[in-house]
Amino acid sequence: MPKLGKETTKLVLPSSKPKDEAWVKISKDLVAKDLLAIRATEKSSQEEKQNQIFTILASAIEDWNFLDDKGQKEPITPERMKQLKMEDFIKIGTFLRIDQLGLTITKKKT
Repeated sequence: MPKLGKETTKLVLPSSKPKDEAWVKISKDLVAKDLLAIRATEKSSQEEKQNQIFTILASAIEDWNFLDDKGQKEPITPERMKQLKMEDFIKIGTFLRIDQLGLTITKKKT
């Protein structure tokens, strides 16, 4: 019988090292509330769109193994998403097919 909600999978991130694997337990698909959040960004400023992407990606992650300096698990928040290495952030966005929803993840020019 089908179930509502998110089905998850473990995604190993590209910045991982064999003895220090970084991973996220992530939804295989975005759900309706995520799509509604994306639609709300259509008339938003560029900064608002970027913040919404961080929020959507954070909501898709159920668990991860990132720890703080005290060895406690880091909370999964949009602010923490901003601290991911770019290659990991792109891997998560690509896995969720963010580009198919009209949003793009690109490296900021410095």
